[in-house]
Amino acid sequence: MKDDGPKGLTARSSARVIRSIDEQAIDVEGFAPDSDQGTADSDQAASDADQAAAKRDEADAESDQQAADRDQANADQEKPADASGVVLEAYEAARANRKLTTIGRRATQAARARNVRSRTRSTLERETNASTRDETARRRDVRAEEIDRLEAQSDAPSAEILQDSRVRAAKTRAQAASDRHRSALDRADAAAEREVLDAERTTLEAQLRQAQKMEGIGLLAGGVAHDFNNLLTVIRGNATLALAAMPPGEGPREDLEQIIEAADRAAGLTSQLLAFARRTVMKPQVVELATIVRLLEPMLRRLIGEDVMLVTTSNGAGLVMADPSQIEQVIVNLVVNARDAMPDGGRLTIETADIEKTDPTDSPSQAGSAGPMTILSVTDTGVGMDAETMDHLFEPFFTTKGPGKGTGLGLATVYGIVHQSGGTITARSQLGHGATFTVHLPRVATTTPISAEPPRPAAIEAARLGTILIVEDDRGVRRFASRVLEAAGYRVLTASDGATAIDASAGTPVRLLLTDVVMPDMNGRTVAAKLAPSQSGMRVLYMSGYPDGNIVRHGVLEADVDLLPKPFTAEALLSAVANAMTRAAAD
Repeated sequence: MKDDGPKGLTARSSARVIRSIDEQAIDVEGFAPDSDQGTADSDQAASDADQAAAKRDEADAESDQQAADRDQANADQEKPADASGVVLEAYEAARANRKLTTIGRRATQAARARNVRSRTRSTLERETNASTRDETARRRDVRAEEIDRLEAQSDAPSAEILQDSRVRAAKTRAQAASDRHRSALDRADAAAEREVLDAERTTLEAQLRQAQKMEGIGLLAGGVAHDFNNLLTVIRGNATLALAAMPPGEGPREDLEQIIEAADRAAGLTSQLLAFARRTVMKPQVVELATIVRLLEPMLRRLIGEDVMLVTTSNGAGLVMADPSQIEQVIVNLVVNARDAMPDGGRLTIETADIEKTDPTDSPSQAGSAGPMTILSVTDTGVGMDAETMDHLFEPFFTTKGPGKGTGLGLATVYGIVHQSGGTITARSQLGHGATFTVHLPRVATTTPISAEPPRPAAIEAARLGTILIVEDDRGVRRFASRVLEAAGYRVLTASDGATAIDASAGTPVRLLLTDVVMPDMNGRTVAAKLAPSQSGMRVLYMSGYPDGNIVRHGVLEADVDLLPKPFTAEALLSAVANAMTRAAAD
């Protein structure tokens, strides 16, 4: 019982208080609210610790109660009735210790209760957080399931849309490929067309340059021929007058005859120049090419010689509208050119035929000619020509012959006559294989050739009555014409220009106006128009070495127009004047 006395009780109670305080401190220090990241294991461990602590508390409480009961019993037994002060102090100390122990135990129990409540709150918070997380996860799962469901529901339409998109994409690619292919074809076609157009443009440019060159040469030749014809008229006319006035066998007759012969040759050259320049005056009529060839054949055989064999063929009527004399000149010039290409003899073929030409671009020089045509071809077996010669073939004064053997105007004359007649001419040749010249002329529909108008008879003596007004700006020509007409018995008035002619004829009836066509200030047509009101019944005879558009349309004289071409002889002048005066008398 000594050990259970006041001192032992006090020590034991102190130890329990200290242990409970230590446990409380341990529990308080070890307590920490679990975060949302706590696990179930930590919660279970804390719960187990609380249960163990509660059991210990119950055991301690029971032990303390038992100790208290024992202490109370001991106290009741040991408390003296008249205890001394020391014993009372020990007794009171023990009671205080017991109270302190009780207080400590209650504090510990309160702390443990708080700890439990705190853990409970933490657990609830963790459970709440877990529930929130679960709810969030659940909602996320529900949303995912909804998305999956919607995707599952839209799988078929999406597949169809995807398939349609693929089909459209495939069609777009196919269309793009087709467009590229078509674009490539278009580019190829455009390139081919450009090549064709470039070739045609090159050909047309070459034709244009050739035409411009030929036109320029023609204008030059025509201008030269106009002035030269005036000179030839004066030279030959005065030589003729001088020769006529000279008695036979006296004076320089031979010299005058040579002058006249040279003037005639020069007149032939100017005639060829004008033919090339298409400035000759035509008298077209319906003629048959085969007939003209047949009539010329005897003369052509003498012209080509015995060492050249001439063959003529005809296939069709060959009716064309042309000047017969000019067609004869075309044939003769082509035959002479073929003869000169066969110095050792050969074969020359002249063919006429009717054809139907449907393509106007068969040959560069035939551009624009199409429809029913009549051809005249001249083929030789001569030396042929190279490409350079072919390029200059129809240019005037171009010749491959030696000096003194050709004027270079034969083919140029043919070119001018054919084109003035509305036709074309082509040439084919190779060195050593001869050449073929082909003339294309438009075929006419009529079946009967029209003969030329018969020449009018010479003027009767009564036709020489009346006054003739000569208007000519060239003094030599004017003087020669007036001398010839005055010698023939006509009354003659002369003027150098239109104004002078109007003044000179004032008050004098004029039976015939003989006027040049091309004059400065006032041309012949204008002079005739100004004199017509005051000279009723006046007839007009034009003279010109270069007829222009005043009296000629496309190489043909206008209706009821008389023309005396220069250079003219005295006989030609008198014949033309007599015919005009006769018509004036008939009117």
